[in-house]
Amino acid sequence: MSLTISQIVKNLVDVNDIKHDHQYSRVAKLHKYWSRKPWFVVDQYIEKYSKKNHIVLDPFCGSGIIGLQSVLADRNFIGYDLNPFAVFLAKNSMDVSYDPA
Repeated sequence: MSLTISQIVKNLVDVNDIKHDHQYSRVAKLHKYWSRKPWFVVDQYIEKYSKKNHIVLDPFCGSGIIGLQSVLADRNFIGYDLNPFAVFLAKNSMDVSYDPA
């Protein structure tokens, strides 16, 4: 099934429509990474463009925020990165216990 440009544009999430009143969770504050995206923006995209038990692929996993938010949203996750430091950060970000409070 092919989509037209207008169908694709209609389904895009406008970053300005995402609520910015969220605070970063404890996990998101563990470290700084130069290209780290806010968790609430990542969460919005995962919820909109995937379903539970789908696989989310992040070929440039960097800080691991996409992997963490994918797992928290009941998605399966595959991530990799050429930078060993990024892999270390991603693994350790996802290894932190989740406390919803």
